[in-house]
Amino acid sequence: MNAPLVFDPDFTTPEDAPIFQASDDVCFRFPWEPLVAISSFFRNLQSLPLPPGDQDAVIPLPSATSKALKTIFLVADSLASGALLSVPSTYRSKHIPEVIAVADVYDLEAIFEPLFKAYFTRKSYYVALLLALILQDTAKADATAIKLLDKYQNEGHGDYGLPSWVDSFLSTTAPLAHSKLLTLFEFFDDKMDVGRFQDQVELKSRNEYPGFLPT
Repeated sequence: MNAPLVFDPDFTTPEDAPIFQASDDVCFRFPWEPLVAISSFFRNLQSLPLPPGDQDAVIPLPSATSKALKTIFLVADSLASGALLSVPSTYRSKHIPEVIAVADVYDLEAIFEPLFKAYFTRKSYYVALLLALILQDTAKADATAIKLLDKYQNEGHGDYGLPSWVDSFLSTTAPLAHSKLLTLFEFFDDKMDVGRFQDQVELKSRNEYPGFLPT
């Protein structure tokens, strides 16, 4: 006898939706339409026939953790409905690298832009910066870096080091951006304020400054 499926409590309906299973065995009911609209992987997956007489067949997604998959489904749903994506205040930012990795595997890059907007609006600037780098959007990355430094300056933090999960992700995924961000924190150690940094960005952008692109 098979063990009963364990569902994420927010994704148990509709009952006629396919069941996707994450690598940690958590299951999600989620309709095809939002996924096939943004991902060639899911368009191809939908075209595969289910086993005869088994409309509740579980579709495993072995490269996706449940935390990453839940985020992806929330974003896909907001894109399909046109609703504004809101990041739950309890959501742990350090899971975002998992989301990025899963989106890359399953051709879900369309989620990055709304995720960037949601985290930028929430003032989670570390996450917004990572997403701006993934989008390879220099303007977003520079604007987010300025907001990040401005936030810490105004709040009077004394430690401007990178969180370990941000440091690890940037050092392997975007080493040039990692180096530049560390340089910004060095500017803070030298009491360089955000206004002066922004002036330097604008000056250098007219010359050699390539922004925070991950190449």
